[in-house]
Amino acid sequence: ALLDESFPLVKRHLWQTTINNFTRLYKWEGSDTTLRPALLYAHYDVVPIETTSMNDWKHAPFSGDVDAEFVWGRGAIDDKIGVMAALEAAEKALQQGFIPKRTIWLVLGHDEETGGLDGAAAAAAFLDSVGVKTEFHLDEGGLIGTGIVPNMQAPVALVGTAEKGYMTLK
Repeated sequence: ALLDESFPLVKRHLWQTTINNFTRLYKWEGSDTTLRPALLYAHYDVVPIETTSMNDWKHAPFSGDVDAEFVWGRGAIDDKIGVMAALEAAEKALQQGFIPKRTIWLVLGHDEETGGLDGAAAAAAFLDSVGVKTEFHLDEGGLIGTGIVPNMQAPVALVGTAEKGYMTLK
């Protein structure tokens, strides 16, 4: 309900379906249907907390409290920020009358932190069943940090190659 209320143009102009009660798929039709579509993925579930740790939290873990520096709440960075960024960008672009050249799929998952079988995997199966073959996918990605890679002083963007895995390149 919050997403529909917050992004009325997305709700009105993008085709939408829901998979397994909570994962949302949006299709933003592009002007050139010969181009393979892009897919943006984000998730709004969070790693649960141990109820015995409730007293250890500076702010209630699901409060969304905002202070001078941070939004305090589980999933604010991982990955509700991705959900809100994708929808906010689409809403703003729709306000300006923008039509993407290639079709864009937004997939907003609900169970990434527990493996994604009912969310991302089910959404992938749906997209496959309707013949969607994408040009590229953008997911939540990593951070850009300085001093996190030995012998590298410049900022480095960490590129995710697999869920909960790693790969080292030279």
